[in-house]
Amino acid sequence: MTNEAYKHAQTSKSRKGLYATRIFYAQESDMKCSVTNDVDSRGPMQSGEHSFAHCAGEFYRLNHLFAPNRGLKTKGDGSYEVVARQRIEAGPHLMFDFAMHYYDLGKETHRRCGADGCRGAILGWIDLPAESKSEYWDLAATYLFALDSKCRGHD
Repeated sequence: MTNEAYKHAQTSKSRKGLYATRIFYAQESDMKCSVTNDVDSRGPMQSGEHSFAHCAGEFYRLNHLFAPNRGLKTKGDGSYEVVARQRIEAGPHLMFDFAMHYYDLGKETHRRCGADGCRGAILGWIDLPAESKSEYWDLAATYLFALDSKCRGHD
């Protein structure tokens, strides 16, 4: 699927992904993730401590990277907007850290992307280093911070 902001294309690793077709400015929102109960939508996506939602749209074409160029803004109705973490020129693969909306993936999914600083695994929020959580403070699902505080209070 193609629109004015990104195109869907094959990656160099034989996966499909989204690529920027124009400049994105920091904090610019161009993609909405609407919460829906439509069983035909892709998902699930964690939207709270014990809640999951199915989201429609291009969100599911974003691939994972430990140092993503995309982030999330949580809206009042529980939906998300995908935003640029910094200025993105036309051309790059649009990437997202799955830990920005999953608290606990249940197990590490081991990956070696070859990028400098790769964590070697796709982690949930619970397993992220404190430095990564700090970097994501305004670009991750807000329930993650509340759940972190709740869990720390029980330690």
